[in-house]
Amino acid sequence: MGSTRLDVVSSGVDEVMCPMDGLPLLGRRRPNSPVFVATGFGENIFTLGTLAALAVTGQVLGQPAQWTEVYASLRSTVGATPNHVGKAGLR
Repeated sequence: MGSTRLDVVSSGVDEVMCPMDGLPLLGRRRPNSPVFVATGFGENIFTLGTLAALAVTGQVLGQPAQWTEVYASLRSTVGATPNHVGKAGLR
């Protein structure tokens, strides 16, 4: 069994952000990128962090679970910044 080297290039918890659909963004940063992201957990970091580990690990190993498409980082979603929330009328 070969090994894959993974480097954590950035992590942080400065802000509590979540996409408008409430689901985290998990997967490649861009199509065919070697960089994977796991963000948008909102306040559910402990539950969704475990989900992220399973999703990204499967993608790195080339064995993604069927449900990972739901959380795909490249899906079309509006960022949940205060500006976007206000424009969506969700005050």
